[in-house]
Amino acid sequence: MSYEVFDLGAHEVLAVFATEHEAETYAMMRSVNGPALQVRATKAIDNAALVAAVRQHALQHYNHGGWDYLVECWEDSDIIEEADGCSSVEEVIEVIGRILKIKDDYRRDIQGEAF
Repeated sequence: MSYEVFDLGAHEVLAVFATEHEAETYAMMRSVNGPALQVRATKAIDNAALVAAVRQHALQHYNHGGWDYLVECWEDSDIIEEADGCSSVEEVIEVIGRILKIKDDYRRDIQGEAF
């Protein structure tokens, strides 16, 4: 488990800590003259489970949105790298999906020009 310090005004995570005490101390120091902050416990995503879930999604959507790129070309480390900063499997799939869509659109543009 990790603990994130969340800026309630800006709706963003400012920092992530391993212990609640570190997060509380950071939040207290930052919020003295600044915005209201909240410390939230977050469940860490298991990398093996994350990779398995993303790969399963990719197989199910192989012919749509560029997911075949992930199945055929991506290493597990590529998935984990893109997952940095995400708080759920769904968010990781969304982030990777945006990347793959750009590649897929480019591929389709090239294919369209070839014929």
